[in-house]
Amino acid sequence: MDVQEPLLYLIEIVLPHYKKLWHQYQWKLRAILAVAALLRACAFVFEYPLSRILATVVGSVTSSIRIDNTHVTHAILLEWASRKFADSRTLQAIPARPDDEEVLEEDVKKGNLKSSSEVFHAQKNDMIIRYSPDCGHYLFGHGARLFLFRREHINATTRNRSEDKEVIVLSTLGRNVKPIQDFIKDITDQSRKGREKMWRARPRGGPPWLGTWKDCGYVRPRPMDTVIMDEKLKTEILEEMSEYLKASTADWYAARGIPWRRGYIFYGAPGTGKTSFAMALARYFGLDIYTFAPSDDEIDDTHVITLFADIPRRCIVLLEDIDAAGLGQARMPKNERHNDGEKVSGCTLSGLLNAIDGPMSKEGRILIVSSNLPDKLDKALTRPGRLDRKIEFSLVKKDTARKMFSIFFQEAPADLANSFAAMLQEDKFSPAEVQEYLIQNKHSPTQAAANVKTWSEKLLTGKENKLS
Repeated sequence: MDVQEPLLYLIEIVLPHYKKLWHQYQWKLRAILAVAALLRACAFVFEYPLSRILATVVGSVTSSIRIDNTHVTHAILLEWASRKFADSRTLQAIPARPDDEEVLEEDVKKGNLKSSSEVFHAQKNDMIIRYSPDCGHYLFGHGARLFLFRREHINATTRNRSEDKEVIVLSTLGRNVKPIQDFIKDITDQSRKGREKMWRARPRGGPPWLGTWKDCGYVRPRPMDTVIMDEKLKTEILEEMSEYLKASTADWYAARGIPWRRGYIFYGAPGTGKTSFAMALARYFGLDIYTFAPSDDEIDDTHVITLFADIPRRCIVLLEDIDAAGLGQARMPKNERHNDGEKVSGCTLSGLLNAIDGPMSKEGRILIVSSNLPDKLDKALTRPGRLDRKIEFSLVKKDTARKMFSIFFQEAPADLANSFAAMLQEDKFSPAEVQEYLIQNKHSPTQAAANVKTWSEKLLTGKENKLS
């Protein structure tokens, strides 16, 4: 039996008299199919030239700026686009836990989350879905001008390795890119106002498109008056940095052939507020803060030079745990360096010095090095021109204790703060230790003042036992 017979039978059932219709209209159907095939072939042949011609014509009457995802501006523009094009028909869902916890904090403020258990489970389990515009073209107006926002993914091949990159292209009519530059400046200024960011060094050897610095979120607000230190010294540092960051100061340095850089050593026992003050300075001056530890295994000479080369012109660079990096053993070959069991990193002193003031180092930045043992640091590192000033962060004194108590318990009478300070021995405890004690007693200033002597004696005994 012919295998086509069952098929023809089924067609006859579905379309009665199909043979008659086919004989009557087959020439028309064949003509339509032939024309469609011809048009498709023409489109295939001319598609590339036509697209190139169209791109050339459009390019001749428009200007564009491309921003790939290695640049900090990319994230700012994408965040703006997520709000601007929230009603777009094509969105890309991004599951992310809220690092800044803004959404959860709003729930707490509104009373939606009342118990600490609810807050904890919300932080742990709630998945916030963020949406951003999908790849494509989006037209928008800004001021009196129309712009085109284009988001696209491209596959880049570098060193025989294929990598996916994401690019944002901003275009507008006219041959001048200044309107686009002004738009980008407006958006970045709005985004960054009062929202200074912290950046940490990425491990070396990662994909180049990720960049050398990792965005770690926004610096937490820290009013400068909550930083407890010598008020005269604090004022002096703020005035000095304010003068340094002026544009006129950059011109003054340039006119005299002096590199426009400033460096500080913050030294003192652990917990005395060195890092906290650096964070407060970033917030006070509206600067991003870039931080890494030279003792990190993932930091070597080449990487540290790249890190310094990739920072912006105005920022704070914070080097932490520099004592653990073995940089006091300056000029010894790395294979001969040993430090009585202390860890020696891949970053050498010469590599760090070259990064700080070498030809690739940016001007306009403020370098802060935190150290517990500044005397162990090599003089080549601590000399003026690299690290210009040493700022000591001391253990808690009577006046410091009084100020800390008053900040924690703003409604408490002054006599209670004086009593608290009188019961605490000077130069025995770090601000971090006293702060922890006050946190434990945050609901009762009277209890905090009454029990501080017992707490301090117990803590001192524990420290002495560890030393013995």
